[in-house]
Amino acid sequence: MYEAMRLRNYSDRTIKSYLSCISLVSRNLSKSPDLISSEELKGYLLKRIDSEGFLPPVPI
Repeated sequence: MYEAMRLRNYSDRTIKSYLSCISLVSRNLSKSPDLISSEELKGYLLKRIDSEGFLPPVPI
């Protein structure tokens, strides 16, 4: 994933932000990112929206 972002010329700050978000989701679902399905991700995001009313930015 990191390599793909570097090849697309993402900034270091963007990569750090994306990886931080992925890490948070992975910890909350107790799964490796490559094992998380799109349905599980949608469920996680809906749960965050329901509990917090919106998706706040993830602190880095």
